[in-house]
Amino acid sequence: MTAYFVHLNASMDHSYPYWNFGAAGKCHHDREYFAHQIGFVPLNIFIYQWEAEPDNVLSARLDGVLGGLERDDVVVAQWPFSDGNSRWFDMFVQRVHSFGAKLVFVIDDIAAWRTATPGEGELEREVTRIGMADALVVHSAAMYQRLVQQAQSFHVTMPSVVTAYGVSGYEMGETNVHRQLDGGIDYAGDLSQANYLEHVAADLPFNVYGVAPGDKGEAWSDAKQLRLHPRADPEAVGYILNGAFGLIWYSTSYPGVTGVLGEYMRYNTPAKLGMYLAANEPVIIWRGAAHAEFVAQQGVGIVIDQLDELPRLLANVTPADYDRLHQNAKRIGRAVRNGVFLKKALLDVLVMLADHATQGGNVWTR
Repeated sequence: MTAYFVHLNASMDHSYPYWNFGAAGKCHHDREYFAHQIGFVPLNIFIYQWEAEPDNVLSARLDGVLGGLERDDVVVAQWPFSDGNSRWFDMFVQRVHSFGAKLVFVIDDIAAWRTATPGEGELEREVTRIGMADALVVHSAAMYQRLVQQAQSFHVTMPSVVTAYGVSGYEMGETNVHRQLDGGIDYAGDLSQANYLEHVAADLPFNVYGVAPGDKGEAWSDAKQLRLHPRADPEAVGYILNGAFGLIWYSTSYPGVTGVLGEYMRYNTPAKLGMYLAANEPVIIWRGAAHAEFVAQQGVGIVIDQLDELPRLLANVTPADYDRLHQNAKRIGRAVRNGVFLKKALLDVLVMLADHATQGGNVWTR
């Protein structure tokens, strides 16, 4: 059996797809990197748009890409996975299966869950296509449970071979930042998705990374303790975080969690979680988030219900308390930087596919 990991490319330039598209490029790159470290073979596919591509030409193109597959090989692709052409996607899945190989989707995002008003039929199409895989590597048990519920409403069956990668991985070297309790709170990301920062307590210091020129946050940052930093390359962000805690929070209002991206936190692994921990930084996370239990159990941060709790909670954190949080973050950070959680999920799914082929039945690991 050979295990392949798909790399999609749509440019002749020496760059990585989606590299400057939020955290997407870095996350995709790191998953490929960690998969290659444990023996997955790159399967390179060049994407181009040709809506009227004749079936025989499309078939020949896919034969060229997949012609080396053998029975019981495994093809892993990151979801969303498509060149935008539904015929291409459907024939790709059919061709993988025609060679007797298995298809695994590693979920990066579920697009229909990230928008308040998905297009007509968009959710059903996405759930149906995810269900065409033989196995899934999801963010959390909650994500898989929601997929199963939605699949049932569309008369679709989700794969029963499934693992969860949890914190996933974030490739970077060891950081030498000396973290202190009075270092403030780091927020790395699009400030337009963090309007709630306008309402945080004026005496609560924040370091905001990724601010675009002319961002409206500049208008109210002077009234708060917000230190604004311009956008940096995704590879650099982990090294320049200098706060005491990293904030993982999505909400359209203050102080609670509202909005579609806030709801999405119940299921997904925010890229910020791996990034902060890889930088040995304890985190602050919403109690309703999928990985709040992990943060609490591993002692790598503070779990809260609402942002207005922060001044009181942080005031009660002693230097000894913070040192324990920091040491735990350093312990987990080593695993995150080496992709241990993702590697385990990928290796587990290979073993489970082999067992499933001989024994059948439902299998699940967390």
